Amino acid sequence: MSFKQEIYQDINDNCDILLNFLKDETRTNDTAAGRMIYQCRWLKEQVAANTLRFPVNDYLHTLKHVSAERLLEYLASSPDRYDEEIGIHFYRLLKAVKGNLLLKPTYYPYTIRCIEALLDLLQHPTRSLDQYERGLTDELLGIKQGLAACSIESPLMSYLPDYPNFEKFTVFMKVL
Repeated sequence: MSFKQEIYQDINDNCDILLNFLKDETRTNDTAAGRMIYQCRWLKEQVAANTLRFPVNDYLHTLKHVSAERLLEYLASSPDRYDEEIGIHFYRLLKAVKGNLLLKPTYYPYTIRCIEALLDLLQHPTRSLDQYERGLTDELLGIKQGLAACSIESPLMSYLPDYPNFEKFTVFMKVL
């Protein structure tokens, strides 16, 4: 499967999940739920026609707005569970329409190897590590074990409070 086909599959899968949450909602431009039905159906049509060009920048205002404002929070079993039940699929869909491949369990062995390489660098540094880099080692070991056991799922957004050093380290890396 090509990258494009895999991204198309990710778009379809996440649209299907969101449409399932919206199955009892009315298709209308008058509600966020109705607009999201149209948005997901449009994306699926574009995938079927093989016409999406990445990154998709146009025609995604509804997806971005509904996601950012958490306008479908009422569809979750409780507000606390929104991110893991619905928000995660918005996040994945937004990543996919940007042309990004999503991390899936089939890629975990490769991800674990990358984590092991980073751990090796942290355990044998060529310079003095800052406090976040030192704290990152234990957190990376936890992420590695979680991925190996399939007890955590990417992305780690909802887990970030559990990994404060990882969060600080990745924020620093974005600045570079």
